[in-house]
Amino acid sequence: GNIALYGVWNATPARSLLFRTRASDSNESRRLEGAGGVGSVPQVTVRSGEISPGSWTFDVLDLYGQRVATHSPFVLRASIFFANESIAQAQAAFELVGEVAATSQGTASFSDMRIFGRPGDQVNLRFSMPAQDLVPAVVVTAQLAPCLPDEIEERALGNTTVCRECP
Repeated sequence: GNIALYGVWNATPARSLLFRTRASDSNESRRLEGAGGVGSVPQVTVRSGEISPGSWTFDVLDLYGQRVATHSPFVLRASIFFANESIAQAQAAFELVGEVAATSQGTASFSDMRIFGRPGDQVNLRFSMPAQDLVPAVVVTAQLAPCLPDEIEERALGNTTVCRECP
């Protein structure tokens, strides 16, 4: 007879997010994906307040580790992530702009995203798919590059600063 499967069918094939390292070396990014522990969090160096094309790209993968390219677009969201949620001052020290991206052919790129903070600081970003409970979030550390010798820090959004050439 027929066997009914209750609660097994899920309309979306998405099961995981794969962060692509800037070198777009698929072996490297796959290695990062499966690794556990503190040392496995990938790190990207960017400049405070500046767009960094190609730095924040993710593949949406199915149960078999294949890109979900045929499904309608998924929405991904980036947020500033603190392991200790009580750090209100730290939260005020960073601003995120352009934190939403949609997939195209199973890949999402946060091409307009800018992180504002203080040059030299570090912050964790949490990338998730808000409508997809089965897809675990991915955490990536953003290292804000220090200003160059011929630059000064200038106030930006909130309590943040950016590097500007000396006048």
